[in-house]
Amino acid sequence: SGVARLVAEAPMSGNDGFAISADGATLYISGGGRLTAYDLVTGAARPIPFDTTSPHDYRGEMAYLFDHQWRLVQSKFYDANLHGVDWPHMRELYVKHLPHISHWEDFADMMAEMQGQLNASHMFSNFNPGEAWWDQVGSLGVYWDDTHEGEGMKVAGVLAGGPADVPGSLLVPGAVVMTVDGVTVAPTMDIDELLNRTTGRNVLLGVTPPGGGAMAEQTVVPVPVAAESTLAYNRWIAERRAIVEELSGGRLGYVHVAAMNNAEMLKTYAELMGRYGAAEGAVVDVRFNTGGFLHDQLLDFLNGTRHSGLVTREGVDLGTSPFDRWARPTAMVQNASSYSDGSIFPFFYRREELGPIVGDRVPGTGTAVLVASQIEPRMVFGVAQLGFRTIEGTFLENTEIIPDQLIRTDPNFISQGRDPQLEATVGALMATLDRE
Repeated sequence: SGVARLVAEAPMSGNDGFAISADGATLYISGGGRLTAYDLVTGAARPIPFDTTSPHDYRGEMAYLFDHQWRLVQSKFYDANLHGVDWPHMRELYVKHLPHISHWEDFADMMAEMQGQLNASHMFSNFNPGEAWWDQVGSLGVYWDDTHEGEGMKVAGVLAGGPADVPGSLLVPGAVVMTVDGVTVAPTMDIDELLNRTTGRNVLLGVTPPGGGAMAEQTVVPVPVAAESTLAYNRWIAERRAIVEELSGGRLGYVHVAAMNNAEMLKTYAELMGRYGAAEGAVVDVRFNTGGFLHDQLLDFLNGTRHSGLVTREGVDLGTSPFDRWARPTAMVQNASSYSDGSIFPFFYRREELGPIVGDRVPGTGTAVLVASQIEPRMVFGVAQLGFRTIEGTFLENTEIIPDQLIRTDPNFISQGRDPQLEATVGALMATLDRE
């Protein structure tokens, strides 16, 4: 008759699917974890049970991943000869351990060990579960005095910009944190257990002043440990700047290139052309550089040669051309942790004779990595897929960059606030300036 009629009513989940049987007699609706059949004549509803669970063979998955990752290295490693390693033999040596492994962490360690046989950089295997229930300790942004005995934790130093660095703070060097939210910090207790899961919320501290006295209270808001690392890095940079300024009498600039990326390029440009725009030279620090892909841009920026400038009628120098490149002397400081493009940069810095290099020997890690997705998404697997090579045919991988002046840092100097590598770099650059 063409007149619509109500057959049945059903709650909707927002992501429902609909289908009608071939004979037009039944409507199927899926959604909300349910599958229901409706008789279009009577409107009667009939749930259709289903089970989507399936057995998960973790050992079988590990066996598959073992072969997959082994083949991935064989087919993608930048050197087709695999550094002369008998890769099929490596498979035989490691596959026999599979029956004895039942945890992903152990599997990742074993695969990393097998990759290590190639003696190459950018080869890694790790497992990142990132469980939400893991400890997440809040940081107060202070250094503790490890020699303190008795109750409480004694403050040895405060990180600028951290939770403790506020006007009128009780957390100063020599002060002792006695309580956290009313709980006494016992002599045998690690304060971290009292600061666990405190990030972003108010924490009440009981603090005694340096030298002793009545305890007072202060509220702080702890930050994540990762934020503490950033604060500590900023402190380290401020200390390096002060060392360079003092040793050079204010004549030299300083910039630390932490990674080889656009943000670090902008920082380097801003520091040298802004903060140190009037400096006679600059120290470029690539220690602990984590890599990336920036060496061409940095080399171009540091490779300027002064050839002209703007002056007033009174002879005041308003700047030199090229205006967008550093056209003054530089010196580089490196260490064994100058990684990936952080080791390629010193190699070409020397090749283009930009200035002296000071510091440790740097193992060349001149490859580019392929991080391939795995069937187990928490597994991370990397393979050195591309290799940097000079036009003469020399690969930078495992090519050691030997500094002009070899200076190793004695850990004892660190506690004294000294940096022998940086001190020597300043000396080398000052000698260059004095010869000009």
